Amino acid sequence: MRTSKLVKSSTLVIVFVLQAVCSSADATTIIRIGAGNQSVGTATPSAGISQATFTDARKLLEQEFAKDDVKIEWKYFKGGGSVINEALSQKQLDFAFLGDLGAITGQATGSDTRLLVGGRGGQYYLAVAPDSSIAKFEDLKGKSIAVQKGTNFELSFKKALSKAGLKEGDIRIINLDFPAGSEAVTAKEVDAFWIGGQILPLRDKGSVKIVASSSDFGRESANQTAFVGSASFIAAHPDITQRVVNVTVKTRQFISQPENREAYLNETAQRSGVDPTTQRNLLAAISDIQFASSPRLDEYALAAYQSKAEKAKELGIITATVDIKSWAEPKFVEEALAQQGIKNAWPQYDIKGEPVKDAIN
Repeated sequence: MRTSKLVKSSTLVIVFVLQAVCSSADATTIIRIGAGNQSVGTATPSAGISQATFTDARKLLEQEFAKDDVKIEWKYFKGGGSVINEALSQKQLDFAFLGDLGAITGQATGSDTRLLVGGRGGQYYLAVAPDSSIAKFEDLKGKSIAVQKGTNFELSFKKALSKAGLKEGDIRIINLDFPAGSEAVTAKEVDAFWIGGQILPLRDKGSVKIVASSSDFGRESANQTAFVGSASFIAAHPDITQRVVNVTVKTRQFISQPENREAYLNETAQRSGVDPTTQRNLLAAISDIQFASSPRLDEYALAAYQSKAEKAKELGIITATVDIKSWAEPKFVEEALAQQGIKNAWPQYDIKGEPVKDAIN
């Protein structure tokens, strides 16, 4: 009788263990990755011309996990960062590509992520009508300018405004997105428009002229992007997280090489339906591709994110304080660089965006 009970007890233990193992395996058979849908027309949903689209199009993560029978599920969201953050907070995503403000806002509002890989070097431009008398940022005093509020554009504009010695009371800000803002500046309904690289095709057509950019105010004013992961997923599966970051870093290095640029542009343009001209112009305008392509969460990256977080709170976009150093998990990107033997591909950069000569890579 005692033996029978012992056998039954042992059998139950084995069943419970097997169930736990199966449950754990099932939880990791799908890795869910989110990004904003920037495809045009009837094109396949994608993140436009971007690293996310390239990774998806080439099935790079699928190749990494094929031997483990792990599936990769890409989810593209209309509505940008707020929708992605909601999906993260509802545990519907494990990883996501976001702009810096979107990632910061998500962390401030409870999506509970970790910053895994950085992005930097994006520029903003001050566009005016071709015959405008505005020749530099300081000439905005007393003028009207279109800026999309609650976005990276507003954050970068307020920074540039301060560095130019101007106050918000010196100008009139009108809240317009890209379609409305570009139409307003070309029709001279506003004096200027502060926007990203999507304005460059209008410049090339002669519809606007560019008189200033965020690069005029130092690298601290450049745009950041973020690759984030769910904190709970990372804690449960650090090995899988490392492999995802490995692929992300390897892909970043590939697309940063000049000889791979056209393949990157053409493949992502075909997938998304987005004209690659704008991105080609943006890449051509980058004077230091090494800096702009760095995935590292170094002193520069962390300080830039922190500055954005503080500005977002100051502007009332977020109400919580976000401590970037406690949010970031640089160990994954540093391990990826070490495993691939490419730690020297990108130096450590200081708070001003200058290479740290004596830093140990």
